[in-house]
Amino acid sequence: MASSSKDKPHDRLKTRSNSLPLLNAPDVSKSGNPKNCGKCGKFVKDNTKAVCCEFCSVWFHTKCEGISDEIYNFLNEGGEQIHWFCKKCNDMAIDVMKLVQSLKEKNDLLEKKIDELSQQVEDLSSLKDDFAGKVRDIVREEVKEIKDKEERACNVVISSIPESVASDSKGDEGRRSDLEKVNYLIHEVLQAPDVKVVTTHRVPKLRDGNASFNRKTVVKLEAPNQRNKLLRIAKNLRGKEEWQGVYINPDLTVKERKKDYELRKELKHRRENGEHNLVLVGGKIVVSNRRQANASSFLLRSHSHVGSQNMQQQ
Repeated sequence: MASSSKDKPHDRLKTRSNSLPLLNAPDVSKSGNPKNCGKCGKFVKDNTKAVCCEFCSVWFHTKCEGISDEIYNFLNEGGEQIHWFCKKCNDMAIDVMKLVQSLKEKNDLLEKKIDELSQQVEDLSSLKDDFAGKVRDIVREEVKEIKDKEERACNVVISSIPESVASDSKGDEGRRSDLEKVNYLIHEVLQAPDVKVVTTHRVPKLRDGNASFNRKTVVKLEAPNQRNKLLRIAKNLRGKEEWQGVYINPDLTVKERKKDYELRKELKHRRENGEHNLVLVGGKIVVSNRRQANASSFLLRSHSHVGSQNMQQQ
């Protein structure tokens, strides 16, 4: 800041020093008094042209600092927008301004990162809720599947057993007729007297009271081991003319029926394309020998025969 005979340098010093905080400003005045010239050490009089360093607040004669009248007038007329630093403080002021600018940029970057992290936290919270909901749905479906399998553990499904006209939802006569036919099939035809039938019912349920086809018969046995035995000996129906078209299959859940349907459709497609040595084992399509292939071919025909009806139950 500049001073002339019309300005009181020490009053202006107070004003200009408040415009820029003193950051450990050095005492550059030779006399140790900021009212004295920081170069020559002489007192800066009211009628002397002088400028004040905004960093250390020390006054300097314009002659001591080599400041021309033109620059002095420019500094005086520039007001608060013009700043002046002595030679010793100039480098320090530049470093401070660079530091302030750097801190501002880092602060802006930090605020941006904080905003991004806040958004990520919100997104993660939303994903957490969605994930928790999906996990609950999966667990619920798995529990339902397990219970469904347990309920069907003793069941088999027999297709194409002739159906009595009275075998509807209210027909006790029809149910007795089905029970007699199933017992005859298991005990006499397949020679498995130790397999005990508990109940039978037809699926799907009739809607108009009359069946347009022989519906499948769901048979509940006493124990899972009896069900497994019946499935093993079901192949013995082959060659028995009066039981042609009758097949015994496991009672699958909706999920299992969908998987079985897709698997057998794939097996059929691959066989049609020349892969004749394929069989189904443990829910997988594998290459096998001729004996296994023949057994699998029978099972494929039996499942294909009722496949469309199985999908209708879903």
